[in-house]
Amino acid sequence: MKHVASKVIAIVIPLLVVLNFVVLGVLACTEELRFGYEDRESGDFVVRFYKDKDYCEIIGTTEQGNNQRFLIIPEYIEGVKVRALGCKSLLSGFNPSNLTAPDIASDVIEKAYFVIDIPVSGNSFINCTKCQKVMYPTVNSDSDRLSGSGRGTDVYYPRKSFESVYGTNYTQGYRRFPANVSYYYNYEDSANDGYYWIDDCEYGGIIEYIPPEPKREGYEFGGWYKEAECINAWNFDTDTLPEEKKELEAYGDGFREVTAYQETILYAKWV
Repeated sequence: MKHVASKVIAIVIPLLVVLNFVVLGVLACTEELRFGYEDRESGDFVVRFYKDKDYCEIIGTTEQGNNQRFLIIPEYIEGVKVRALGCKSLLSGFNPSNLTAPDIASDVIEKAYFVIDIPVSGNSFINCTKCQKVMYPTVNSDSDRLSGSGRGTDVYYPRKSFESVYGTNYTQGYRRFPANVSYYYNYEDSANDGYYWIDDCEYGGIIEYIPPEPKREGYEFGGWYKEAECINAWNFDTDTLPEEKKELEAYGDGFREVTAYQETILYAKWV
C-alpha cells in the first residue's frame, strides 16, 4: 500500500503543479481581456494604457527614467491623462488610498516633480536611494501618502497651500515643508493661486533645474524675472538663493535653533 501511495503522490503532485500554471495563465488572460489594458514603455515611464479609456497609470520607470536626476511626473503621456502614480488592483478596482506601488528603482533620481495633484502610492520612491525631495502642487490626502514613506521622503508644497493647512509653523516636523523657490504665472486669474512650479534648493546655491516653459493663450513666454514688473531677469548660471539664516523657535520648555524659511519668487514675463 505504501508503494502504491508513493506512486500516486509522484503522479498527482506534478499534475497539480501543471494545473496551477494553467489556471494562473487562464486568469491572467481573463483579466487582460476583461480590463483591456496594455503596459508599454513611453519615454521615462512604463505606462498602463486602458482600452477605450481617457486615462492611464504610471506603473514604473524605464532605464531612461531611472537615469534622470530630476523626474517629472507629467499630466499627460501620449496625449492620455495620467490618473495615478501607481496602479489599481485589477480585481478590486481603483482605490486611491491603496494603489500598487510603481516599479521605480534608481540611484540617480534626486527630486521628483508632480505637474498636477494625482493619487500616489506611498512607497513610490522607496527604492530611490538619493531621492529625498518631492514637489507636490497642493496639500491633500494624496500627497500625505508620500510623507515619511519608505526610506524617508520630504514633500514640498507651494507656500500658500502649505500655510492654508499648517499655518506658518514651517518646521512642524511631519516631513512636509513649504518650497523655497516659487514660479508665478504673473497674470490675473491664473490657476493654482498663481503658482506655476515649485522647487526647493540649498540656500546660497543656484537653481539647478529649469522647469518647462509655461503656456498662456495669446502670449509668448519671455523668461523668468526677479520682480512682477519683469525688470531684472533671473540668471540661472550665476544668481543664487539668499544665504541661510538661523532663528530660534519655541521647543518644549525652551528654544531650538532652526533654519529660517526664505521664499525666492520668480515671475513669468509675457509678450
